[in-house]
Amino acid sequence: MEALTNNASFFTVSWKSEGLYFKISSMVALLEKLESFQAFEQRKLRDFAEEWAYSKWQAFQMEFQVAGDCLEENTRPYD
Repeated sequence: MEALTNNASFFTVSWKSEGLYFKISSMVALLEKLESFQAFEQRKLRDFAEEWAYSKWQAFQMEFQVAGDCLEENTRPYD
């Protein structure tokens, strides 16, 4: 009877450790997905910031070009 009780407790411990392993591996998989999602969000945010900065740079260049054209036109000697 004692051997049967020891086997039962062994199976209980084994089942509990397998359940714990499953929980730990599920948490690891969840953390990996979260890290992947965070990396994706960081890339998306970086891409947005780069596009915004590039559009501001283009607008500045256009304004500078227009100002340069106006200055050139206004400083041209009259014929």
